[in-house]
Amino acid sequence: MIYKCNEVLPNKFTYPFVIKAAAELMDRRVGEVVHGMAVKMSLGSDVFILNSLIHFYESCGCLDSAYRVFLNIPVRDVVSWNSMITGFAQGDRPDEALKLFHEMQGEGFRPDEVTMMSVLTACTKKLDLEVGRWVHSNIENGIRGSLNLNNALVDMYVKCGSVEDAQKLFDKMPEKDIVSWTTMLVGYARSGHYITARRHFESMPSQDIAAWNALISACEQSGNAKEALAIFNELQALEMFSCSDDKDVFVWSAMIAGFAMHGHGRDAVELFKKMQESNIKPSGVTFTNLLCACSHTGLLQEGRYFFKKMEPVYGITPGIKHYACMVDMLGRAGHLEEAISLIKSMPMPPLASVYGALLGACKLHGNVEVAEQASARLLELEPWNHGAYVLLSNIYAKSGKWDKVANLRKRMKDIGLKKEPGCSSVEVNGTIHEFVVGDNTHAQSKLIYGKLNEVFETLKSNGYEPNRSQVLQCVEEEDMQEQALHLHSEKLAIAFGLISLTKSQPIRVMKNLRVCRDCHNVAKMISKVYDREILLRDRFTFQVREKF
Repeated sequence: MIYKCNEVLPNKFTYPFVIKAAAELMDRRVGEVVHGMAVKMSLGSDVFILNSLIHFYESCGCLDSAYRVFLNIPVRDVVSWNSMITGFAQGDRPDEALKLFHEMQGEGFRPDEVTMMSVLTACTKKLDLEVGRWVHSNIENGIRGSLNLNNALVDMYVKCGSVEDAQKLFDKMPEKDIVSWTTMLVGYARSGHYITARRHFESMPSQDIAAWNALISACEQSGNAKEALAIFNELQALEMFSCSDDKDVFVWSAMIAGFAMHGHGRDAVELFKKMQESNIKPSGVTFTNLLCACSHTGLLQEGRYFFKKMEPVYGITPGIKHYACMVDMLGRAGHLEEAISLIKSMPMPPLASVYGALLGACKLHGNVEVAEQASARLLELEPWNHGAYVLLSNIYAKSGKWDKVANLRKRMKDIGLKKEPGCSSVEVNGTIHEFVVGDNTHAQSKLIYGKLNEVFETLKSNGYEPNRSQVLQCVEEEDMQEQALHLHSEKLAIAFGLISLTKSQPIRVMKNLRVCRDCHNVAKMISKVYDREILLRDRFTFQVREKF
């Protein structure tokens, strides 16, 4: 029996613990017995015991019993009010929760964060935006907003149908977590703002399953079934990874590669850290995937760190692929001298992939001298590599060295090498449409060029300046240089997408060669000015989506 334990009677400090245990068991019979015992021992007016009983009856789903206890408390404290307001709010009696909140204020009690969280729950269940705004003003006037409280407010606005209010608050929040980001994403999805949802998703520091599901929902609501399916397939990989109890090094490495391929470098790094916490020893393949992720997302410091730790910490001697990744990473960041020093320090002879990475960096940064050295070594290893000739030719063209461009092209002709023609494709309603530079073979060429002219007039009025360094033919007149840029296949594909796809449908352009910087900038401006989502990819960017 509870009455005695070694002749010691329970007191007012004992009962709250026993009542809490009954609440966790959700055993109404035991709780009512303890309630009766407390009354018999003249402890039925103790506020701590009565507050515990309110929580107990609410846990058992007996809101009326909880309310009777609340009414019988002689002197209530904030916990008493909070417990009862929370019970009504969570028990689908929001009107009574809000009524009690007004009574609490009327009796001079100052609500705290717990109070306001429960009141917001009531507002959300009522779907009453005006009351929610009133609660928000109460919070701003009396309580310092915490992350949890701000998240509850964002959730309330989203569920009450005001994404605009939610966005204003989200933008002002000094701290955000995955809940904050995902709640906003759900709001965009429910309101049918697919493009905004996609941009928000890509901006998230990390994505959980709820975020992926919200994005799929946004796709479906916008009628973009193919995009929804593509994201679902991506999500399946994440779910399979998350649900797998026996993840070996191959599974971890494959998931890191998946993040790298989709441009989620930070996620790849975080996953590698979790791999270490799980005591899974990485392999050489793991580091190749990790370094690729760092390279293609600009994580230079992280890439340097992991490369230096490979042998001393993980016992893995860097191989040719790791060096190629590092040369690519350093080159992209403009550290060409460091890349050259790394190549010279390699314990094995550099292969074509290493010099190819260096040559690509030279094109990016316009370094003719290093490009000539890299291409010479690359062509020694692969004399029939037409890509090396094309890259060097493009570098010469950007530097205005047209005599060297002509010599290279003659050399290619003499040895029978042909440059692969640039081609951009765009999918419209299940059909792939392909364009080459200056293409006029498409059935809607007149409409495409008309749209293209309109686009450039609009862009110029918004500050567009053509990047003439991207003109790779010897064209002296500025008008002709500009015209040559306008006819790039990427721009033709985007123009066709503008006239053929609805505003809610993303324009996906795939280039078989590297996308030039001017086309990249133009795509960004079109996306901003026309409020369209454009995904521009080429085969040299490891299939990373560039979303504007």
